[in-house]
Amino acid sequence: MKKMRKMVWRIILLTAVALLTVFTGCGKKETAGTADVSRNGGTGKYKIAFLVLGLDDVWHNVTSSATKKYIESMDPDIQIDIFDAKSKQDLLLNHFETAFNGGYKIVLGGPSPEFDETALVASFKEKGVPVIGYSFEEEGSGTLFSAILCSDYNLGLASAERAAQELPQGAKIVYLDGPVYSGSILRRKGLQDGLLNKRPDIQLLDEQIANFAKSEAMEKMDDWIQRFGKIDGVLAANDSMALGAIESLRANGFNIADVYVYGIDSVPEACLAIQAGELRLSAFQDPMAYVKAFHEIVENFKNGKTTVDDTRIIYIDASYTDSSNVEDRIAFYREAGAMK
Repeated sequence: MKKMRKMVWRIILLTAVALLTVFTGCGKKETAGTADVSRNGGTGKYKIAFLVLGLDDVWHNVTSSATKKYIESMDPDIQIDIFDAKSKQDLLLNHFETAFNGGYKIVLGGPSPEFDETALVASFKEKGVPVIGYSFEEEGSGTLFSAILCSDYNLGLASAERAAQELPQGAKIVYLDGPVYSGSILRRKGLQDGLLNKRPDIQLLDEQIANFAKSEAMEKMDDWIQRFGKIDGVLAANDSMALGAIESLRANGFNIADVYVYGIDSVPEACLAIQAGELRLSAFQDPMAYVKAFHEIVENFKNGKTTVDDTRIIYIDASYTDSSNVEDRIAFYREAGAMK
């Protein structure tokens, strides 16, 4: 099904690229970001578009807004406009077209795991406009376009290794998996290497896909409680599912402090759960690490130190949030406006 969706989007994108070429002629290829300031709508600003798949995702919201705030404060010549695709692929395509025709020098974000955008990104490259992907490793990452990534394997490994240290002997656990794509597969491999291979005494009762959704995780957890009764630990491929498991455990009369629950993402609600002693740990992709990587790439291109052909992958180290640092994480979110 996913391959079919990608094929459909490839046809749509090739059509879009053809139309863009007809109406703009693509112009001559610019190899440095300093060319043709007149394209920037008369503002004199060096315009950058940040295409976000969905601002309703707290992590992407915080990362994009922090990038805008930091880079604009470091370089007053730069203007970053954030475009929210609202998790709709057609709207994301529209934002790509806006960026293509709107005089933007660099595009941040954009590539999505839902469709193949290589033809569209190639049209930007031909025009001399680099696209910088992040978070999702896609076809063309590091070759067609630069990307900033945190290994999903390392995120899964971080929570699994902590669970291996903390779970009691012979613990019975369940695993909530994300949708079928490379990120979920790698997080599951982290679970295998970080916990199951190291602790053969641990019994994995079951694992189910809950699609990163809190409501689906609650349903899976309700079913497991009815089937297995005693459950000592829950590992989830993201925080939404971990939080759904916690709600189910509470509704079914469990003492949350007696169940070892681990997540990934360190979203604000998860930080509050850690603060309350309900979530043991959440692996973390530090937004500020992404921000600084974006800033490095932007400044190098803008100042002519790199060209549109200089593509690479920058890897961000996986971190974590637990009781030792959760107050710092909450303070960061409050400063970013993501928490009151």
